Amino acid sequence: MTDPKDSRQIGESSVVAEGRLHDPRRRLAWIAVLVVVGVHLAFALLSGNLGASTGAGNAAALGGTLSSLVLVFVFQRALGLEVGEFGLRRPASWPRVIALGVLVALVSGTLAQGLMAYVISPLISAAPPDVTRFDAVRGNLSRLLMTVPTVWLTSAFPEEVIWRGFLMTRIAKLVGGSSSAWALALVLTSLHFGLIHFYQGVSGMAVTGIVGLLYGGAFLIFGRNLWVPIVAHAATHLISFTAMYMGFV
Repeated sequence: MTDPKDSRQIGESSVVAEGRLHDPRRRLAWIAVLVVVGVHLAFALLSGNLGASTGAGNAAALGGTLSSLVLVFVFQRALGLEVGEFGLRRPASWPRVIALGVLVALVSGTLAQGLMAYVISPLISAAPPDVTRFDAVRGNLSRLLMTVPTVWLTSAFPEEVIWRGFLMTRIAKLVGGSSSAWALALVLTSLHFGLIHFYQGVSGMAVTGIVGLLYGGAFLIFGRNLWVPIVAHAATHLISFTAMYMGFV
């Protein structure tokens, strides 16, 4: 008769199999992380070179996000992972998820802007984030109504799957799966999330990195369910673009 403790240990060993040095899945998981990061960074640099506010620059940025998303699901299949491991699980209550997501958006936006205004800007004398690529939204209701759902589909959902769902979970498990491993993964993915928004300038990278840190924190706090940061990301876009439309920013 099998000891239940032994069964748990076997199950736990299979979950953290990526952490074994001799396991080919570990090597493939590291390759997956590096490829996804590298592809997205390459497209971000291309977008910057083409001009972030140009049509070609926007197309390159979108291409980077969608290419990375496709790679995530390719590697997911290759690694034998379920999408639930990314946090794409049906929540117990959608109203609760939506309420939490909106709350995270409001808190993260307020905190990031406060830190930018009272801590970061005085220290580095940086200009406000450069959001000129979205200037067409200003005072243009039809463009606002077209832009918001578009960025939900091309930014809020895929970026959370890429950074919090895939990169953060893979890095954390690759370095041991402990609390400190998750903290390291949170910091690394937030730094990268900020860096790829370099087209917004130093302050834009700082704000985005802080927001990414808070989205990742919400992912961990609320049971690693990805729908909370996805809703938060979408709510942030709605608030930001509405503020631009009304001329507040």
